[in-house]
Amino acid sequence: MEIREKQLVTFLTVILSIFGLLAIYSAFSYKYTNALHNPLFIKQLIFVIIGLLLMNIVSEIDFKFFLKNSLLFYAGGIVLLIAMLTFLPAVKGRWLNLGLFSFQPSELMKIIFIVYISKEFAAFSKNKRRMYFINILSFIARTALLTLFPAILIFRQPDLGTGLSFVIVYAMLLLFIGESSSIFIFMFFFALGILLGVILRFSEGVGSALITFLKSSGWIKMTALVSTGLAFSLLFYILARFLIGLRIKFTLIAALSLVLNAGFLFSAAAMKMLKPYQIQRLRTFLNPYEDMKGSGWHVIQSKISIGSGGYKGKGLLKGTQNKMNFLPERHTDFIFSLISEEFGFLGSMAVLLSQFLILFFLFNTAAHTSSATGFYLSASVFSLFLTHSALNTGMNLGILPVTGIPLPFVSYGGSVYLSFSFLIGIVMNISKTTRTAKRVDVYIK
Repeated sequence: MEIREKQLVTFLTVILSIFGLLAIYSAFSYKYTNALHNPLFIKQLIFVIIGLLLMNIVSEIDFKFFLKNSLLFYAGGIVLLIAMLTFLPAVKGRWLNLGLFSFQPSELMKIIFIVYISKEFAAFSKNKRRMYFINILSFIARTALLTLFPAILIFRQPDLGTGLSFVIVYAMLLLFIGESSSIFIFMFFFALGILLGVILRFSEGVGSALITFLKSSGWIKMTALVSTGLAFSLLFYILARFLIGLRIKFTLIAALSLVLNAGFLFSAAAMKMLKPYQIQRLRTFLNPYEDMKGSGWHVIQSKISIGSGGYKGKGLLKGTQNKMNFLPERHTDFIFSLISEEFGFLGSMAVLLSQFLILFFLFNTAAHTSSATGFYLSASVFSLFLTHSALNTGMNLGILPVTGIPLPFVSYGGSVYLSFSFLIGIVMNISKTTRTAKRVDVYIK
């Protein structure tokens, strides 16, 4: 990696951090007229300085160093998450109070997970027998468990956004393991099953009755549902093969039916795990005006803030939505709305452009690395950064459900700032030590 590329990424991080600091200062200006008297501003400033130093230190350490004992770290992270749910004195189930500051173990687990799962994907990409269908299914089943275990523990804290980011990163990595077209088809049917479950969960009549049926009737009726899917698969196979003449294997149709059912059952199980306020967030996403002064308040006020900012914005400390306390969680989840109101279209585009350029750096590093592990590490960090950026800005704009996921390098929070700094530093080292001039497809080596 050229020095100027490292400097550019650092500069972009500083730009995002400045917008975040200004927004945090503005969010509490009604309480603290002087930024130096604002404890949240001071804490975030300290984390910004530490994070930038951490990013540059990690960028000088060989990324292979972090792969050693990654399984041991993964096990330790799982134990810590379990302890958070059992005997550790957690704040709101998510943070450990360490005196001067709070620490979020799920952010540490995020780093551990990305390093370990990337190592697993890289090892599989070098397996000469990876193209066999049974080996692909075995690998997917094993890595899916490695993903769902921490994700479910984080869901239980409860932290829907962070847990969801684990699943999305894993799903995006599956597209790079070779035979990606087959994997994409299976992922599509699984997602289709999940979508079907979500639609039925919020529909009236037969759909709601079916979900109630699944929740109350136990595994015997669920087995009946799967068996019905296989029976329809057999019927479809007979019609397609003998009446239409399509050359298609029954095993493929049956596998797709099982994947579709798995997605549907996963959706039903996930809905059962969600807290009532998380279910309400999904309802609010579908129709925020159903409860304008309750659960829909966040999204409605966020959209008003973004729209009222105009081209140049109202100016720092002059946002009416902010000053009149209409915009909730404006230093964390809805910080993008505050920036849009006070800095306008230009300010919001500066944030989005900075994030896009960082994403381009991550993607470009993955595309030009000569290391399989470096490829999956870079792709994982790219997927995670994209997930956070897209989900946060999407929920601010009202086009995605509210998940409580922070905006990288902008939202208040030391744990998430340091975790992204660490991960970006790893990718910087990958770019520096394994970059090639020619684009390579490392996952098929």
